[in-house]
Amino acid sequence: MSLRFAKLMAAICLLLAAWGLTLLREGESLVWAPPAGNPGPARILQFYASAGAILRGEKALICYGVENARSVRISPWMAGVIPSHNRCLEVFPDHTTHYTILAEGYDGGVVVRSLVLPVEAEPPGPAPIFDFAFSAREMHYNLGFRRVENLWRSRQPRPKT
Repeated sequence: MSLRFAKLMAAICLLLAAWGLTLLREGESLVWAPPAGNPGPARILQFYASAGAILRGEKALICYGVENARSVRISPWMAGVIPSHNRCLEVFPDHTTHYTILAEGYDGGVVVRSLVLPVEAEPPGPAPIFDFAFSAREMHYNLGFRRVENLWRSRQPRPKT
């Protein structure tokens, strides 16, 4: 009797494994069981980036929260997107990217929201120095290793009116 039970359990395990592999092959996200009663339409509670803009090579977080959602997708595709009230995922975009979240409810309704994460090439550098003044008296003090203050001035381009 225990041999029959073991064979039965092995067959059940094989069937469950084959069923799990077919889910992976289809590429569909897992379907969550709906809450008891009428869950209502899907809602996107939040969808935002952790920074207003980033520099190329830096990371940012894309955070989202959904309610009554059977499935959630973010475009461009991101791994680890599941229905959640509060979840953040790291992104490393090379250029300004438009992100879109799509949440499908148990009633078949779909809600969409999007955001743009700007990526800047490099930060602006310091203002260049155009003029430098050094008097003979200051030169004498410099040769004597005394502290002097050099006179320098930087010019910013004036805004055109």
